[in-house]
Amino acid sequence: MMFRTKGDANEQPDSELVSPRDVLGKSILFIPYLGRMTQFLKTTPGFIGLIVVPALIFIGYEFLNIKREIEKITEKRVLEKVKAEN
Repeated sequence: MMFRTKGDANEQPDSELVSPRDVLGKSILFIPYLGRMTQFLKTTPGFIGLIVVPALIFIGYEFLNIKREIEKITEKRVLEKVKAEN
């Protein structure tokens, strides 16, 4: 039994066959269509859809949390000022 190998960036298979004793690793997990998703990620719509949009959502959520904290601090200061005046 021999293996025919081909690199990711090669169009043609390698010229030499590989014997099982020359194989250093083994496959333990196979995720179908993961390569297609990575290819899509390399396109402009894929990058925007899978990287930019989620990042903007996360950043917006963090700005909202910061705004809420600032409002809490401001409200606390106003209440302390009102108590001090009375």
